[in-house]
Amino acid sequence: MKSCFTLLLCIVIYCLSYAQNDLTNLSDLNLTIIWEQEPQGWEYETFIHVPSSEPPATGFPVCIALHGNGGNGQGMLNTIKNLLECHIIIAPSGYANSWNICSEQSDAPDVEVITQLVESLSMFTNIDQKKIKLLGSSNGAALTNRLFIENPNENISQFVAIVSQLTSNQIRDNIFYGPQAETSNQLEFCGYDKTYEVAQGRKYLSVCNINDPVIPYSGGTSVGTSFIDAENSIYTIALSQGFIGSQITEGILQENSDNSLFSYLDDQVMLLNGTAGHTTNAEQRAFIASFMDDCVIPSSTFEIEKADLCKIFPNPTSDIIRISNTKTMELDAKLYNALGQLLQTQVSNLPVLQFDLSTYKSGLYFLRLNTNETKTVIRL
Repeated sequence: MKSCFTLLLCIVIYCLSYAQNDLTNLSDLNLTIIWEQEPQGWEYETFIHVPSSEPPATGFPVCIALHGNGGNGQGMLNTIKNLLECHIIIAPSGYANSWNICSEQSDAPDVEVITQLVESLSMFTNIDQKKIKLLGSSNGAALTNRLFIENPNENISQFVAIVSQLTSNQIRDNIFYGPQAETSNQLEFCGYDKTYEVAQGRKYLSVCNINDPVIPYSGGTSVGTSFIDAENSIYTIALSQGFIGSQITEGILQENSDNSLFSYLDDQVMLLNGTAGHTTNAEQRAFIASFMDDCVIPSSTFEIEKADLCKIFPNPTSDIIRISNTKTMELDAKLYNALGQLLQTQVSNLPVLQFDLSTYKSGLYFLRLNTNETKTVIRL
């Protein structure tokens, strides 16, 4: 039987230096928690990576990375920091190397702990408070899905769930649920008995594989939990974000890969599937980095036009995209597809550069522009 959180005294102690304005690799974000399993207290060890570059004016985006069952924060940090080079990475270790979902070894109040961790980031000046993102793998993805449903904090802008979709405990008759007390696979729906209205305006990416031997893509029972079909899961999440329409029944096969994309709400909510088993392939990892807008400084066409550096038109387009180089400076322009594969490059100081997109499939592309004054990535 899992712990009943409403009857427990859960104390969170943040070992932070309030005189320190910036979060650094040496900052102490460890959390000490008291709950029924650990009445003497247990410390959530947390690992941090801060990019060595100067932060943007608005601060670095932050990715809170949640490991899978049997993993730990250090291992997750080492993996994600190579994927998201321009994010601060914060990777806590879960109790018993797992997260409390239903039948895991951990009974800890993990949703409350991550909620407090997110709120603690408001004291640091080198963090973009509007770009706090959650990324979880396997068991960590299951906790990410809980937080998507149960945590309404508007500063959490993006969610990435890798190889774990929603469970039948979390969604029933198009109503979202979470546990308000104890969780146990001996209880009906594992104790998920509190209804939730999911916060709006969130970006969500699911990466699942049709040959996953651990979490069945088409739904079913595994690791003590009943999962719903991955495609139905992403459709349900799209509905929660305001989508009106029928479920997509066939994904768009991505160029030069076996991955297919199911996209709703102009890429706000997406599922990318493939055949990488219970892990990810290189194309999926590149797609995650693109989805997370890694290394986008500044982040929009408006910002570079405001700086009077260049203008991008038309966007969207079905054939030619033009770049008006207003200062005729040397401009390094690279075109990438959604998998992060380089398609075209131009380096020129001509007043107008152009890329022909007419031979490419309809979808999401990225234009990376570098000058001696700024760097930016534009979504096409």
